[in-house]
Amino acid sequence: LLDRLDGAIVRRNEANRHYLHGVNQAAALARGRALLLLNNDACLRPGSLRAAGETLFSAADIAAVGGPIVLPDGRLQEAGSIVWRDGNCLGYGRGGDSAAAAFQFPRPVDYCSGAFLLLRHDVFRTLGGLDPAFAPAYYEETDYCMRLRAAGYRVLYEPRAVVDHYEFASAAKPEAALALQRAHRAQFAERHRVALDRAHWPAGSAPLLARSHGTPRGRVLVIDDRVPYPELGGGNPRAAMMLRQLIADGWLLTHYPLQFPEDSRPAVEAAFPREMEVMLGLGPAGLRRFLLERLALYDLVLISRPHNLRLFHLAARGLAARRLIYDAEALVAPREIQRRALAGKPLGAEAQAAMLQREMRLARGAQTIATVAEAEAALFRAGGCADVRVLGHALSPRPGPAEPAGRADLLFVGALEVDPSPNVDSLLWFTAEVMPRLDRLIGTEWRLLVAGRCRAERIRLLAGPRVQLLRQVEDLTPLYDTARVFVAPTRYAAGIPHKVHEAAAHGLPAVVTPLLADQLGWQDREALLTGESAEAFAAACARLYRDDALWSRLRAQALARLAQDCDPAVFAAQLRAIVEPPPGAAPILSPATPPRTAASPARAGLPIAAVLRGLRRDGAAATAWRVMQAIGERRGR
Repeated sequence: LLDRLDGAIVRRNEANRHYLHGVNQAAALARGRALLLLNNDACLRPGSLRAAGETLFSAADIAAVGGPIVLPDGRLQEAGSIVWRDGNCLGYGRGGDSAAAAFQFPRPVDYCSGAFLLLRHDVFRTLGGLDPAFAPAYYEETDYCMRLRAAGYRVLYEPRAVVDHYEFASAAKPEAALALQRAHRAQFAERHRVALDRAHWPAGSAPLLARSHGTPRGRVLVIDDRVPYPELGGGNPRAAMMLRQLIADGWLLTHYPLQFPEDSRPAVEAAFPREMEVMLGLGPAGLRRFLLERLALYDLVLISRPHNLRLFHLAARGLAARRLIYDAEALVAPREIQRRALAGKPLGAEAQAAMLQREMRLARGAQTIATVAEAEAALFRAGGCADVRVLGHALSPRPGPAEPAGRADLLFVGALEVDPSPNVDSLLWFTAEVMPRLDRLIGTEWRLLVAGRCRAERIRLLAGPRVQLLRQVEDLTPLYDTARVFVAPTRYAAGIPHKVHEAAAHGLPAVVTPLLADQLGWQDREALLTGESAEAFAAACARLYRDDALWSRLRAQALARLAQDCDPAVFAAQLRAIVEPPPGAAPILSPATPPRTAASPARAGLPIAAVLRGLRRDGAAATAWRVMQAIGERRGR
């Protein structure tokens, strides 16, 4: 069969040189940029080699890439491997579901198995290849990865590079292979003693702590409604910026989409850094078990929106987060009070105060609260919340054409999926009350362009020649560049209107309600125009539509305010100040400061009583091991 191969160099040896010498011998013959170590009992899945190659050459300091190794029964052999401080090793995820969310994001690891390992050829040559001291096999790739990191390189786990492995099929007897592993472990541990003591976790630590190599800035769990695609509007652009900034600052980030747990992983990876772990498919039903297994391992938990904070408190009963930050995103009670008043069902003063107090009481369970505006921060402080910070929006100016000439239409941007909602109410009010008045002022040679996902039936009925429902638009730039006026006729809302910031960033002047102007902190006739009644709103639109000088002046003022209020550098600094541990806080979890936690929630300080309560909720199969671990801990084992 070998004689029938085209394009392959075949070197026949008189005797079996085994794995290590065979790899070094082949590497000396190779001419490519990369070397692939692939066991003869392993099979590549389609696309795996391409994915590993893309990752290997994506950064100059990546010198080795491995991936999920799957056993014949479909379970994992490893998703990257861990080297403990004593030199013993663990295939992370062994026995787990290879499709589980925990194994679907790339990360730096201690090493990846030589059953499938893609290497930079030039680095392999420079380091002298695999060390013959570990011949014939076992610990040679572990030693090589340790030497790579000592030379300043990284070893990456790439989840798209999947191989099937018939474990120990290349060994005459599994017992012989295991004996060889034990013999080489002591030699490996002695050689790398300094590095193991400094940067590796003690044996028995939680694998989740050790699955990524290196000391991160910290481990953060973010709980929000959904994966925050910026195009969804609302608080999502700000939430997306927070995630990206935390990852850029070196945090190991897990995102838990609580309300919308089903999503497309390729879509997530296209919108966010791939090293973000996203716990898809769990939702509210899976939160309790997730927290039992992981809560004690996070340095920081950051939760957005009050309903998610409420669910977290329910699911985390009996557990404690090291630090909890509540990102209010928007104060909900005032918005609901406004909505009921507009609907003709106003709340009395006592009911309003009670609604606001409930939201404040919920927030007081967090050590730190982040709001989008100083006005809402003041309400939280008045409600008894001690550490309240402001974290606004981040947006850079990217203005389009500076001349108003040739622009004809009005533009509305916002999701219109739920009725009632602020966007649906504002658009219905504008079309019913403002449009007829505006027609009388400027004529009918204009259209209202509506961009945003639309499922609300009352909005669908508006579609026609004058009101064009464009649905979700991937790139709004052409609309901003050709529209004459941006309208935000919002009558009840909370937080800060990102849509107005975005219009300003594109250089399109806006007419908004006084509510939104107050939230922005912008003044009427300075950066924008306002109108509260239908008559006033229509008059403001007409002025901006007809007055070129006013249009140009407001555009320039809005761009200046945006640069001041939404500076990305200021946003990054504000976020860092919020997540920075307060003086005297426990140190960030790292190998140098191992926590009391080990592989089980019981060792994370979870009382036996809490575990037994979980027996009724989660079922015996899911919690029996927790009970046994807790009992063992009490006996000092």
